[in-house]
Amino acid sequence: MMDKPKKRPPLWFEREETKAAFPQEVLKSIRVNIAESEDEFIIKVAMPGYEKKDIKLKVGERSMDISAQKKREEVTAKESFYKHAIGYGSVRRVIPLPVLIQPETARAKFENGVLSIAVKKAEVKKKIRRQ
Repeated sequence: MMDKPKKRPPLWFEREETKAAFPQEVLKSIRVNIAESEDEFIIKVAMPGYEKKDIKLKVGERSMDISAQKKREEVTAKESFYKHAIGYGSVRRVIPLPVLIQPETARAKFENGVLSIAVKKAEVKKKIRRQ
């Protein structure tokens, strides 16, 4: 008889308290990869079709808010479309983080449709109990 695979605990962005704090459309509208090292987070955000000037990034102590807006191109009277399927409008994603970060250390780079953000974790001072 085969053992059932163990159910993994929810990741921090899957926890109920995270879902309650941020609407789901804000949590999932832009695709991201989040990596964590001992002292920082590295976030890569897929934003194909956007330009650097279209993107806004707000970094707080516990989350990042990424938004972008693509404006509709002007169509001249000479153009006649067989198909017009390129999307326009705005997107937004709030990325809650499991620990405090240092917003002033955030570094961002936009290259080939990928926004890369690195931000240092805040140092947590441990209380030492004296006996």
